[in-house]
Amino acid sequence: APCGPQKYPKKRGSAELGLVIGMPISKIHAQPLETPRPLDVFLLLDQSGSMRWTDPENIRLEAARYFTKYLAAFYTDIFDHHLGLINFGTTAPVEAMVPLMPLDRQAISSIESKIVPLDLGDTSFINALQLAVQSFASAEEGRERAVVIFTDGEPDDPRKLSKEAYFKEIKEFVAKNMAEVSLYVVAVDVEGKYWPEDKQFWGEITRGRIFGLPSVKEAELDKIYSTILLELLRIPELHWDEVPEEGLEVKIDPYLEKVTFSVLKERAEVEFSLIRGDGEKVRPEDPDVAYSSGRLFEIYAISEPAPGMWKYTITKGRGRVEVGRAFIRVEAKLLQPLSPYPQGKTMELLASFRKRDGSPIKELPAYPLWMGARVIKPGVQKFLSSSRR
Repeated sequence: APCGPQKYPKKRGSAELGLVIGMPISKIHAQPLETPRPLDVFLLLDQSGSMRWTDPENIRLEAARYFTKYLAAFYTDIFDHHLGLINFGTTAPVEAMVPLMPLDRQAISSIESKIVPLDLGDTSFINALQLAVQSFASAEEGRERAVVIFTDGEPDDPRKLSKEAYFKEIKEFVAKNMAEVSLYVVAVDVEGKYWPEDKQFWGEITRGRIFGLPSVKEAELDKIYSTILLELLRIPELHWDEVPEEGLEVKIDPYLEKVTFSVLKERAEVEFSLIRGDGEKVRPEDPDVAYSSGRLFEIYAISEPAPGMWKYTITKGRGRVEVGRAFIRVEAKLLQPLSPYPQGKTMELLASFRKRDGSPIKELPAYPLWMGARVIKPGVQKFLSSSRR
């Protein structure tokens, strides 16, 4: 908004006309992360006898451990995510479960201590899902709920129903009791004994939220878990910047009030470096820098940045950088004298470049400021030249 009136020297006997330059600010911000609610997630581990040959290397256990660490690093600076674990077979024994807990070190240790090979008999998905639903009922309200099942996909219990009957039962239970719970299946079946046939049933039950996992590869797990968590947090799919080894240049225009570099990291280990136009590295402790950071983000806000070609680099992984600029734009406003003005009285026109707080703008020698004005008198037009005052 325009600044308030400034006091300027005036000639004796003259009126004062102040033309003060205001500066509306146009800002380009990175889109905020639209994450409506923190997460309550149960991991359901299939510990039935069939997993001995469909998952002999215990891929599902390693995948569950990785999910625990992945969720612990996923925007926990912003959200208080909770995680629980249910081991199941014919039943889902309470002594083999971990209730929903905030993801601190103690919780991670408790969960990982329960992620061990077990032989719990048959495969009753209903019993495991019932325990998860009961636990959600006693948990905090206003949280996004999800269940992730690690399994070969094949249901079985002492009743020995048909495959179709088992999946009909599961589908009806999910529709009736889990309308507000997102259900995902991560399938491990190295021999292809069950999953090729069962995935169509699980696809219908989960609305397509199924993933096959043939081996424990970090890149594949990252892809699966990123898809799950971005969907739960309602964040658009991230597209990481392609930053060459030598870095990317960013042109900084003169007379910016502020420039902000917002960095979203794929992992906590990602390193971001920012170089000014004069070759000096930007440091969080620099007097013109307002810095904030978390596990997966960094923000540098630099006041009155020097114009030139700045450069940033990203190493040890991938990231996304968005640059926000606060532009200074000129607006002329007549503050005084008020209209009408007595005809015949001497009038002096004074103007200056000012910031929003009223302080003067420091002129850059390489980018000189120029100001022009036009005064129209009745029946006459007179153009005033630039004033350097």
